[in-house]
Formats: sequence, C-alpha cells, structure tokens
Amino acid sequence: DQSQKPDVLLFSPCDGIGEVAYTLRRLMHLQVACYGSEILPEAIRVTATHNPDDPQLGDITAVSDQTLQEVVDKASASGHILYAAGTPCQDNSVLKGDGRLGLLGEKSGLLYKCASVKRRLEKISKKNGVTVYVLFENVAGTSEDDVFNMQSDMETRAPTHVDAEEA
Repeated sequence: DQSQKPDVLLFSPCDGIGEVAYTLRRLMHLQVACYGSEILPEAIRVTATHNPDDPQLGDITAVSDQTLQEVVDKASASGHILYAAGTPCQDNSVLKGDGRLGLLGEKSGLLYKCASVKRRLEKISKKNGVTVYVLFENVAGTSEDDVFNMQSDMETRAPTHVDAEEA
C-alpha cells in the first residue's frame, strides 16, 4: 500500500526487474517507495507487474536534478534514501572469458554514470537533511582493479562477497 509512509525510499538505477524493491517488500515486509531507472522494456514490464505504483525514471543517463529533488522531497519524511545500484554485469562476467572489458565496456561502464547520479543525489539530499545509504552489487568475475574503481567511484567500503551458490 503506497499510501502509507514508506519505511524505505529506494532509488534503484539499473533497476532490472525491480528485485531490490520486491525483496524489501516480500521478504522484509517493509513499506517501500521505489524510484527505478531502467531501459529494457521486458524488465520494465516485470517490475510494473510486481510493483505497479513505482515510478519508472527511464534511462539513468538522463535523470535530471529536478527528478532527484522530487525523490529527496519524498524521502524527507523518513530522512533517508537507499541508493541500491548494480550496473549491468555482462562486461564483467567470467562467461566472457579473458577478453572481458570490465568497466571499459559500454554496459558495465554505466557504473560511472550511476556514481555521478549518486553524487548529485547526495548533494541535493544534504541540503534537505536527508541521508543517502549506498548498496552496490556486481558479479564475482569483476577484476580486482574494477572492484577498486567501483569502491572508489561509488564511495563505498570494502566489498562483502556473497556467493549465490552458497546462500
């Protein structure tokens, strides 16, 4: 029920099929207001099926400061935003073999745009007394150099490694 005050305001660039919002709602039973950014029509349809009230912002490379201000305004009641990002993993995947491009690739390189949007969101949030928390994920095949760059650009701590096969 989106009419209740959200426990979590989620900003989800590269939202995919909306799995972070879905997980917070279904497994943790939280009220979540989610602003997702995705370009793949198939993924947007899946998200809309499970989370029909969530605004879809489209291409992360085109999100405006006005839109970010609207997100911050919505978060002012709770005082915080969860920025949960995971850029496309195709360029990092071990399935690409030794020739994978990592962050130099077009898809995984979206990290840099996500980091830029995060910094803009944090700047606007700070002016409005809202704190931004960051959750960033990617695949195990990511090179050590790329992990360092992700950590640096997203301004996060050392990664916690979770293997889906072991979870």
